[in-house]
Amino acid sequence: MLWRRELSRERVPPPRVLGAGEPRNMARPEPSWRRLNPQLERDVRELVRHVAGLRDDVDPNFQLCLHFAWSNFRFHRFLDVNSHKVEKTIEGIYEKFIIHSDLGKAASWKRLTEEFLNASLPNIKEIKVGIIL
Repeated sequence: MLWRRELSRERVPPPRVLGAGEPRNMARPEPSWRRLNPQLERDVRELVRHVAGLRDDVDPNFQLCLHFAWSNFRFHRFLDVNSHKVEKTIEGIYEKFIIHSDLGKAASWKRLTEEFLNASLPNIKEIKVGIIL
């Protein structure tokens, strides 16, 4: 536990015991990474308002959506495609068709995958997207 305390820059207060008549606050404590960029914080809040349709910042559902959005931004990794692995998988499917004597399917598979891989990508500049936040 000592190493955790050394890594943490913030002191977390001990949990408070609620009395019988006290309402429970379902909002989670604010994570430290949200305080890094105020503009990003405003943008994520606006995104949650727009997508979820929730307007009240203290609403537990709004806080839950906000936490979910921050979690996805923080921990999601957009990995690059391993082209060698893709080519190996495509070749493996082709070989499987040959082994099972599906020569027509094998030829069709080879032709269609080559067409797809050699096709040009659409021009993104021509696509107009309007988002109102």
